[in-house]
Amino acid sequence: MGTTSLKRLLTSCILILPFVMTVDAGAGSIGSSWDDFYQGFTNKVRQIRDVVRNGFAEAVATVECKAFDLHCQYIQDHVPPMKSDTGFECALAKTKKEILASPPKLPERLKELNDPPALAAAAAKLLDVNQWGEKTAMANMGNLSIGKTDFKLYDANGRIANRPAQEGDFVKITLPVPPPMSGVSWVRISHVSVTHRKIPGLTLGTLKAPSLPVKGLSIEVNPTYDPRPVDDDGKPRKVTPRFTDHFFDSKTSNFFNVEQIGDRVVTSVHGRNENTNLDECADPGIQRRNVLIAIAGIGYNAKQEGLIGMQKMTWRNFTKNLSKSVCENPEKAAGYKI
Repeated sequence: MGTTSLKRLLTSCILILPFVMTVDAGAGSIGSSWDDFYQGFTNKVRQIRDVVRNGFAEAVATVECKAFDLHCQYIQDHVPPMKSDTGFECALAKTKKEILASPPKLPERLKELNDPPALAAAAAKLLDVNQWGEKTAMANMGNLSIGKTDFKLYDANGRIANRPAQEGDFVKITLPVPPPMSGVSWVRISHVSVTHRKIPGLTLGTLKAPSLPVKGLSIEVNPTYDPRPVDDDGKPRKVTPRFTDHFFDSKTSNFFNVEQIGDRVVTSVHGRNENTNLDECADPGIQRRNVLIAIAGIGYNAKQEGLIGMQKMTWRNFTKNLSKSVCENPEKAAGYKI
């Protein structure tokens, strides 16, 4: 274990110790003073969250770049690195033969992404939210996927949707974690858009790089409520939009992108404003679950991996496996620390 990893582990243990002590101290008084126990619990959680928010700024000040990669240097100089950013890239020259032979056709509104075929294939797979889970698995043994996060697409009315994702859809997320962290989280797709930008040309000494046009597909999601009018057993349920059924609060945004940058297709995931959901929960049990998930490394915020770093592993697998489904031998994308 490196010095940095050891420091993070020790710091995480120090942060968690008062949390555990608070829970133990309050447990004996639940019967007589539940309100006091609950208030102490939530106050301690907020203290932990505030320390984590402010204590790791120095630890995330670097971005790993390839040698002499001028565009990566531009990213390092102009884009603040965040722990939840992860990405893989593949060369168009390594596009799989079956994709070149039979490239997918995207919906009319996305037709400008049909060329090159590798970009079209990556975009089509990104829109197929119901298959995201297979790309997050930590290991596959035959038909068994280990460590898979399950994703299920629902339409704007809370009904299961077996089609490409659209703006206004909901996504039900089930994490591969045991109780008491287990449960369902929900996000809503706020944007599905074609993106265009340009990376400026650069000169560093005698090295020069031309400007690069970038085009791609971006899906933005935000934590939200459970939209289902009936539960999994077919029983009617009340929809409560004022509560956020997610371990992050509603101010969080996540972006899922596939982009053609020069002769490469880059698949990436970006998290912004990721903070543990403590104040938008329907009941204290969900609040406690969110704290435990944060400790496991899923829901602290973008600057802290927690003890296990599950969020980092999930999106690393997702971006790598999506790239592998399009081309041979994908590599870590320049400018992303994963």
